[in-house]
Amino acid sequence: MMNRAAVFFRAVLIGLVSMAAAVAPEHLSVESIGNRQWRLTLVQDQTTDVDAAQSLLAPRAMELCGNDPVRAGHYRFEYKEAVTPPGLSKAAPVMTLVQDISCGSAEAVAPSAAVAVQRSDAEATDFGLAIAKRYIAARDSGDVARVVAMVSPDSGIAAVAEQPDGRRNLGKPIATPRYKVTLYRDPPNAPGPGLYIAVDFALAYTSAPAVCGYIIIREPPGGVAMVTREERGVLDAATARKMRPADMAAVRQELLCNVP
Repeated sequence: MMNRAAVFFRAVLIGLVSMAAAVAPEHLSVESIGNRQWRLTLVQDQTTDVDAAQSLLAPRAMELCGNDPVRAGHYRFEYKEAVTPPGLSKAAPVMTLVQDISCGSAEAVAPSAAVAVQRSDAEATDFGLAIAKRYIAARDSGDVARVVAMVSPDSGIAAVAEQPDGRRNLGKPIATPRYKVTLYRDPPNAPGPGLYIAVDFALAYTSAPAVCGYIIIREPPGGVAMVTREERGVLDAATARKMRPADMAAVRQELLCNVP
């Protein structure tokens, strides 16, 4: 489960640093979010591939962390495509990537003697899906207070939801939502023991015809289930109207539309 987004810099630092082009300072901003954690915002038109865009952040991330390992946290991205007048070459779409990083190795999780959460797979699936639907409904309607109440305080999701992009209402659903649930019990290298529920989603709204990604829910032994991670990509309606069907399929893949 942690391979989904937890340590993309492992690949970047090993194999992609040589590919990372220099990023102009005015296109990359850095914000400290405390405890040796940073939020990097990149605006560029070199690529629309998320992995390639993340590789552009590697040099600055390594500079911030010095000799310590770089670990990736929450990220989000969006595309914007300029309207090109007839007869002129089509302008490259602009991609904005917001990536949180932390410096240092994750603490090892010691085996827990606590009693594991007692739910059957079917019960856990229904339980996680119900939480995911409530959370997504709050997130996509701009209900920040409800989002904050459902997320782990150290997840960083609340801060993202409180930003202008996080508060916008995406409109009415225009397609049947699709979900995929995967369960993990006391997974190795996790932040702590418990039941982890990954919910992939693929949604469509009037102002955003493709909203895809996944959330992670953790229910610790004897504790309260909370959303601990969210990864999502949003394709807005204005950009979608300018795209060819073949391009739309490629973008949906980039947006983490992994639900059958």
